[in-house]
Amino acid sequence: FEYAKAFAGQPIPKGRKVAIITNAGGIGIMATDSSIRNGLKLASIAETTKEKLKPILPPTASVNNPIDVIGDSDEKRYASALQIILEDKEIDGVIAIWTPTLMAETKVVAEKVSELVPQYQKPVMGCLLSLENTKEVIQTLWRAKIPYYPFPETAAKALAMMCDFGDWINKPMTEIKIFNDVDKNKVRAIIEKAKRRTPPQILEPEGYEILNAYRFPTLPFALVSDEAEGLKKAKELGYPCVLKIVSPDILHKTDVGGVMVDIENDTEFVTKFNELMNNVRSKKPKAKIEGVLIQPMAEQGIETIIGIKRDPQFGALIMFGIGGIYVEVLKDVSFRICPIRELSAWHMIKEIKGYKLLQGFRGRQPADIEKIVESLQRLSQLALDFPDFSEIDINPFLVFEQGKGACAIDARFLYSES
Repeated sequence: FEYAKAFAGQPIPKGRKVAIITNAGGIGIMATDSSIRNGLKLASIAETTKEKLKPILPPTASVNNPIDVIGDSDEKRYASALQIILEDKEIDGVIAIWTPTLMAETKVVAEKVSELVPQYQKPVMGCLLSLENTKEVIQTLWRAKIPYYPFPETAAKALAMMCDFGDWINKPMTEIKIFNDVDKNKVRAIIEKAKRRTPPQILEPEGYEILNAYRFPTLPFALVSDEAEGLKKAKELGYPCVLKIVSPDILHKTDVGGVMVDIENDTEFVTKFNELMNNVRSKKPKAKIEGVLIQPMAEQGIETIIGIKRDPQFGALIMFGIGGIYVEVLKDVSFRICPIRELSAWHMIKEIKGYKLLQGFRGRQPADIEKIVESLQRLSQLALDFPDFSEIDINPFLVFEQGKGACAIDARFLYSES
C-alpha cells in the first residue's frame, strides 16, 4: 500500500537521477545509502543550480547532493531550495526530508511543499517528520498527491520501484528471436542414435553435442574407453580436469563414486581413473559403461540453472534460477511458457531472489546477464524445434563476469517418444 500511493499520486520518473533535500545531515545520508542500494543514482547538481542555491542558503549549507539547508532553516528557505531543485532538468525525482525543529512546524513545511510539487512533472517522496501532528502532515501532503513515508529508506524504495516500472514500460517491444546459426540435422542424428537404445536415452556427451549444435557455450570434452587413451586426452585438454562415468544405467554419477574432480597431473589421473572404474564396477556391476568423460575444470562463476519441462496442458515450460547443489533447497526459480521474447527472459532473471548476486554483490563484478538472456532464448527455440525432449536440465549453467560469457557444466536430456 505504501508503494501504491506513490504510483497513484506521482508521475513516473523519466530516469533514475534523484536529488535529496534535507535539513539534517544524518537522515540525508541514510536516504543516500538507501537510494544507491535500491538502484537509484544520486544526481549531479548542475553548476547553474548551485549558483541559484548559494544566495538563499547560509555558507555552512551544502549545495551538493544531498542538499542540506541545515537545521536553522524555516519553511521559506526549504521551499525556495526545493523549487530550484525541481527546476533542474538533470534531476528526475526528489526525496524531500524534514526533521522537527523550532524554526518551523512540519505542517507548515508540508503546505509549502504541496503548493510547489504539482507545478512540476517530477515525482516527490515526502519524508516530513513531526513530533505531534503527523496525521495532519500526511493529509496536507496527500491533497497534492504526495505520498508520506516515516523513513527515508521506504521513500527511496518507493521511488526505485517507480523507476523500475518506468524502465519496463519504456522498453521497446521485442520479437521472438529465431537463431539461424543452429544445426538441427546434428540434433536429429543424435536423437536417432538415442532411439536405438533400450530404453531410448541421450548420454551426457551427446547432450553437450546438442548444446553445441545450438551454440551454447560448453567446456571441451573427450569420451575415452581406457586409461591410456584418457591420459593422452587429459594432456590435450589440460589440467586440472574432471572425470565422469558415462553409462545409460547410471543417472546419478556421484552416488556410485562416478565423478572425480581436481585432477592435477598424470599420476593423479591414473590413480583417480582406476578408482572411478573400481567404484562403478563394485556398486553397479551390471551397468553398461560407454566410457569416461574428461573435461577441464571450469573457472569460478555464479551457478545458475536453465531447463525445460514439458507440461501436457501448457507445452514446453522454460525455467531459470540459482543452480548447483542448492537448487532443490532454495527453489529460487522462475518459469515461462515457450516461446519467449528477449524481454520475458529479462523478467525471468529479475524475478528470482538471487538476481542481486548477478548484479554484483560485496565487491564482485556484475555477471554476464546478456549471455543468460541469449541462452534462455536459444533453449526456448531448442524445446520447440524438438518436442522429443520431455526434460532438459542444464545445471550448473556457470555465469562469469560481464562480457566473459557463461558455460554449461552439466546437462541432462530426457527423451520421450510421445
